[in-house]
Amino acid sequence: MVGLQPSEMDWSKYPIEKVLHYVAGVIPGIVALILLELVPPGTLRGILNSGFLGYRTTIALILLLAFVIGNTLSTGLGMLLIVPMATLGAITYGIRSRSSYQDRHAYDPAPWRDPNWRALAKMHLGDRAPNDTLLEPRKSFDFKRKMQEILPEKLRTVSLAAMDAQRNSLEQDDGNWAYWYQHFHDLIIQEEDRSFDTYIRKGLVFNLETAAVFLVVCAFGVPTIRHWWVIVPASAWIIYLILEMAGEYAKRLDRWSTFAAQIKYLSKKDT
Repeated sequence: MVGLQPSEMDWSKYPIEKVLHYVAGVIPGIVALILLELVPPGTLRGILNSGFLGYRTTIALILLLAFVIGNTLSTGLGMLLIVPMATLGAITYGIRSRSSYQDRHAYDPAPWRDPNWRALAKMHLGDRAPNDTLLEPRKSFDFKRKMQEILPEKLRTVSLAAMDAQRNSLEQDDGNWAYWYQHFHDLIIQEEDRSFDTYIRKGLVFNLETAAVFLVVCAFGVPTIRHWWVIVPASAWIIYLILEMAGEYAKRLDRWSTFAAQIKYLSKKDT
């Protein structure tokens, strides 16, 4: 089987925006190499100053080292950040899984109960759409249930059983609508994360944040870099990283954050 020659490859179809994240890994890599040159001074220079290496080979070797070291650092930082995000996600899921007996007006109305969203979702889901029912506020249901106490015992038992069965059915329908809303919520966020601008921004910004974290950590053991013009910018990038993580978590937690995007997505004729 004959493979494609380099001249025959269609580079226009290559996902350049995805590669940028790895290419930008040279940023923390170069920072790491500079620190290697400082501790002790001349270490990197001594490794690269070999008589048989030309300047082009030397530059290529430096970029290769920066690429490998930088992507190792950014991957490591990414894995460390997964732990708190996964923990917060598990806590959020646990809280949402609990049955809520609050009045409907005691918290923000659930977005999956919005009639406009539900009508579009029904068209999109077709036969998969849950029953179009509306969950009665718990306080109103409890009041009606209490009113059954005036009935004779036998009739009261039958009435309460029917009310509980209907309530369970409505809660199941509401839970199914909540599931589909969460499905589209996650879908919209994933689509936004795959956009060209997001790839470019995250590719550059995350590697700058990785370099900042590396500098601040190394500053504890390398007195040479303990200068305000190093620590202040690095700290600013770390603060931005924390705010970015908090914003991402808040966006995923707030189901209303993708409501408008879901309306637009579900309104498309090709869906």
